[in-house]
Amino acid sequence: MNPLATNLAVRKDNNVVFLWCVPRSLSTLLTKCLSFVDGIQVWFEPYVVCYENLTIRNLEFLPDDPKMTLYRERYNLEKLKLAKTITWDDPSTWFEEGNFRYSWVRKQLEEHEPRKRHVFVKAMAYAVNGIPPHEYLPEVDVKHTFLIRNPVAVFSSFKTAIENEFEETRSTEERGDINIIDDVPIYKPKQFYRQLFNIWEDIQRKERTHPIVLDSDDVVSNPEATLQKYCREVGFQWDRKLLSWESSHNVIRRWKGSANYLRTAPSFFWFKNALSSNRFYPSNKQLPNVKQLSIDVQECIFESMPFYNELKKYKI
Repeated sequence: MNPLATNLAVRKDNNVVFLWCVPRSLSTLLTKCLSFVDGIQVWFEPYVVCYENLTIRNLEFLPDDPKMTLYRERYNLEKLKLAKTITWDDPSTWFEEGNFRYSWVRKQLEEHEPRKRHVFVKAMAYAVNGIPPHEYLPEVDVKHTFLIRNPVAVFSSFKTAIENEFEETRSTEERGDINIIDDVPIYKPKQFYRQLFNIWEDIQRKERTHPIVLDSDDVVSNPEATLQKYCREVGFQWDRKLLSWESSHNVIRRWKGSANYLRTAPSFFWFKNALSSNRFYPSNKQLPNVKQLSIDVQECIFESMPFYNELKKYKI
């Protein structure tokens, strides 16, 4: 039973698996890999689109905040620029972003997928913060799983992503001078891991068992053993084809999600490397010295480490 749904009134034959995560946790890379599980339907970040409809695309959200106004302008410019590079028609599995309300996503996830065995939902924890679970979680049996990554790697990468997100729309003087805590109003990065942990803890308390935790470091350093464990735990059929796949981003045409979101994903800084990947590559880079990182990144790491370390105790 879905531990966060209050009334399980709907039944579904599909094996529904949620992957809860924080940004920059290699979740898109893992999602691309798992797209090649036989009989799977992927939903790509549907709650993020709902969240963006309440924030970026909602002119009543922080209307007098100059940082929000500037971020909204740059976001729209970047998306418009990327959209002009698209030459293909949208597949039928992509939906208009205006549809994406939490209740609409919930109903979509309650629909039976007649030609699929599995439904896999990539879900960002921050995107449901403050939303009652009964509004967004489908009333079907769900296996909730969690992806973690060392906060030093997460927030170093998050800082780089934010700085590069709108590079062409920022002056030379502005580049490299973004505070990830104060300058991007739609994100609260110091709370990312707390929000992830809160969902994990809620499920743990109601199911009286420890939800599955996957460490991205284990995925990239030992993908075969780690993915075998994960597939066994969630009911996916393991196959060695999950260790390497085609580098083309065409797989996203089989995903479900927002048309605008998916249309620009292959060129968007946040996703393009993962979507052009063809396997897991262990990183040869050592984690940076925390003391040498910017103060905003250090603060995010400090706030996140206790929750990361607690979740890490239960990794498979």
